[in-house]
Amino acid sequence: MDFLDARILLINPMDALRASDRDVLIAAGFRRVMEAKEPPVEGVLAAARQWDVLVIEWRSGGLEMLRALRADEGTRYKTVIGLTSSAAPELVVEAKEAGVSGWLIRPMSDVAKRIQRAIERAATMAADAS
Repeated sequence: MDFLDARILLINPMDALRASDRDVLIAAGFRRVMEAKEPPVEGVLAAARQWDVLVIEWRSGGLEMLRALRADEGTRYKTVIGLTSSAAPELVVEAKEAGVSGWLIRPMSDVAKRIQRAIERAATMAADAS
């Protein structure tokens, strides 16, 4: 799969940030970006099966969503990228320990490369588990 064709679901309850993040992803060359306000965890689990990559605003329930995704057999190896405006090291550690595939900090740079690496990391994790 051409990683720029990855189906990306961008989850963020803040309209302005979500729109800005979507614009950055599209400018980076991603062709299939969909937005969602923060659905309940059950909604994320259902939606995750339809998407290749989930980009989740970390400070708005991202950790809880990630834990639910990693606990579910059908979404355990889904590519999940945490997104935040904070470069606080403890957030990165928390996310990595929870099993995030990648991490983006606003303002986002090297977005395409970072998402490609996250997709590859998730695929490796899934292959290693089988």
